[in-house]
Amino acid sequence: MKIEPVTFIDFEELRQHVSGYDSLFRRLLQLLLEQAPLWVEELDKAFAGGDPEIVRKLCHKIKGSAGTLQARYIIEATAELSAYAVNGDLSDAGESRQRLVRVIKETVAFVRDSGHV
Repeated sequence: MKIEPVTFIDFEELRQHVSGYDSLFRRLLQLLLEQAPLWVEELDKAFAGGDPEIVRKLCHKIKGSAGTLQARYIIEATAELSAYAVNGDLSDAGESRQRLVRVIKETVAFVRDSGHV
């Protein structure tokens, strides 16, 4: 049985998404590296404030960016956390928040190690 490596971003799919424009491909990846730490910081602030609507809006923003990048694990983790926010109760969302933060950090490391940026 062959074990497939974890692919946080499908680079080939992203290249197709940008019609092969290498400079746009690299710029999108660079934007992820710049924005991801801000997402984590904003998540920390949103949870500290305890406002589900702010968390929901932030999840929407992150999910949109992740969709553009074909970052499927961020999309999945964001959808999970967003479900708590949509229901208006963050009291049990801590584990989902931690998962999203972990996946964001792992995706950043994956992109940095990929040699594409």
